[in-house]
Amino acid sequence: MMLKVDQHIYGKTKGRDFSTLAVSAAMTKEDLKVLEKYSLYQLPHSLLYDEKTIKPKKYIYYKLNNESVVLGRGIDVGRDEFGRVGNFLFHNFIFKIKEFEILGLTPIELIWYFEEKNIFQDKYYEGKILTLDLKIDVCPQKEMLLPDILEKKKDLTDLLFYACFNREEIKDPIYVNGDEKKIFDFLNKLFHFLPKRVWWSISYNTFWYKEPLLPGTFFCCTDFKSCEIRPPSYSLKIDLEKQEYESKIYIKNEIKDEHAKYVSQKALTDKQSLSCFYSQEELVMSRDWEKFIASYKDSPQDNKEIVYKYHKEDFLKEVSQGNNTLLSAILKDINRDDRNRIYKSNTLIQRIIEYRDEILANDFVEWFYDFHADDKRELYTIFLNNLWLFELLIAKITEKNVKVSKNIEIIQTLIENIPDHEGRNDVIEVRLLEVLCESFEN
Repeated sequence: MMLKVDQHIYGKTKGRDFSTLAVSAAMTKEDLKVLEKYSLYQLPHSLLYDEKTIKPKKYIYYKLNNESVVLGRGIDVGRDEFGRVGNFLFHNFIFKIKEFEILGLTPIELIWYFEEKNIFQDKYYEGKILTLDLKIDVCPQKEMLLPDILEKKKDLTDLLFYACFNREEIKDPIYVNGDEKKIFDFLNKLFHFLPKRVWWSISYNTFWYKEPLLPGTFFCCTDFKSCEIRPPSYSLKIDLEKQEYESKIYIKNEIKDEHAKYVSQKALTDKQSLSCFYSQEELVMSRDWEKFIASYKDSPQDNKEIVYKYHKEDFLKEVSQGNNTLLSAILKDINRDDRNRIYKSNTLIQRIIEYRDEILANDFVEWFYDFHADDKRELYTIFLNNLWLFELLIAKITEKNVKVSKNIEIIQTLIENIPDHEGRNDVIEVRLLEVLCESFEN
């Protein structure tokens, strides 16, 4: 697959402080500010002056703007011309999200590919730098298990998925400790079990020291054991060496928690089913209701319940706008409170009448019969203006097991609301009086 990738190189040359050395023309001033802010490579004092130890490479990944993500690498490049330590070079690649999504490789797999092909810049480069035409000739890994620590600790898996799906609630980073191999393996496997839409809200730094925290759900990682490195204030701390974790996450939303636990369970037991679940969620979020309805019909019941609960507002909004086909598909999952919302939509009721949908019409009648509210007048008018719907209500009233007192109340209110003109309404009034008499007799 061919990709067009923008580039940014940050470092310093003779007589200059750290700054942007080269950048693709497509980058805006705002993009450049963000790129420079996060293109920092700092080392603990003990490593900074240690000439014998190979300095770690630092990889970062984050969302640059609504259209792009950044994958970058920082490296130590030795002392500068004055013999000062702390000299580094940062090379960033900027990908369009849509192209990255099609590519399918995780941000970790892409790092491995770039290193294998020597695509990252190792030496200073100044001047204009063109957009890179990059040919990716490797396929993403398909068979994948969760990291060992997540396989063994279900509670941690639940918390981790909750954090990834709810970045607006989890403000502090997720701190991960372990050697580079374990960190890369952990992050790569995690990406494989998350939907693409969550990829763009995740960020990571594989060797964090004192640099700014990246945006989104930030995985702040390090493998350097030193008292100089103090973890930031974190929401979740995961030690890959000791196979331990510590959580400061407070679950605020029961439905979101249920969603995270469902995803966690499927990730542990049935990845194929999880992929189908994510596909359904994508259809809801893209409002592709026709495809969603087709897939929803054959879904397991537990899948239906979680999809509906987690995306309920999207469903109710669409149904209230008159999508009776969607309502038919999710009818069994809608509770009384949800019906109280959607059946106040005149648009939806008119669609039910227009399509003579008896299943939905009877459900509406059932709801109306049990509905207690002060603003029923408009609903009574709907029945009085449509004989078909009116007869369905009468059929409900004349059932043997319904309450007589409620029947009388409904019939009397219907009579009171009959419009004052001749014709069909006379027929309705006679019919109501007949049913009223039958109710008194019973």
